Amino acid sequence: TSGLPGISKMTWIVGLIVVLVTTIVFSGVTKLHWTNWDDDEYVYENSMVMEGDYKAIFTEPVNNNYNPLPVAMFAWEWELVKDPAAEAKDPTKALEDKARLFHINNLWMHVLCTALVFILMLQMGLNPIWAGLAALLFGIHPLRVESVAWITERKDVMFGTFYVGALIAYLRFLDTKKWLFYGICMILFALSLLSKIQAVSLPLSMIALDWYHSRKFNMPTILEKVPFFIGSAIIGYIGVLFL
Repeated sequence: TSGLPGISKMTWIVGLIVVLVTTIVFSGVTKLHWTNWDDDEYVYENSMVMEGDYKAIFTEPVNNNYNPLPVAMFAWEWELVKDPAAEAKDPTKALEDKARLFHINNLWMHVLCTALVFILMLQMGLNPIWAGLAALLFGIHPLRVESVAWITERKDVMFGTFYVGALIAYLRFLDTKKWLFYGICMILFALSLLSKIQAVSLPLSMIALDWYHSRKFNMPTILEKVPFFIGSAIIGYIGVLFL
């Protein structure tokens, strides 16, 4: 059953602490600039991004990878930060100034993902304190630094946000038996797949949650996962084609 029968004051306090600490720890990323390791290929020298060619973004790989959703977001951000006058005056400084918005978006998305991890832990039955510690461990872990501080790794924070969101929706489906949550899970899964190929593992995570909830492994349980395995197979095949 759900670990979220109601939202207590303690839950709000712990969740707020997790969000604030994660934000403070990673706030320094907003002062960073670009790297010459993939940031050029994914963003500031990517003609699809600079020209806002969304058709190409969703049909062509970048650096042999298929990550159309984060690349599409890069195109949207580039449109917001374009400044022809500043670029003509000092191209180098103008490029550096553009990086701030991209880093800010990496930061808030990571904070959102951390908050979702907190919610997921609550749904799995942990009390607010332990759920908060688990979420904070995820939020400020050194392994998250690369994903948040490196603009190109938007695909990692984006895929993770949709992935954890999909697991939350799936748990709500298990708890309520409402197919609305199953549909939300599928939508979030699709968005996660379009962010990074590692999302193909979601059906296996769903099976792990079935086991955790002591669900019977029968035909209905198997059929629930078929659309997810099909989605994983399609994106996996596309990923192999673009290698």
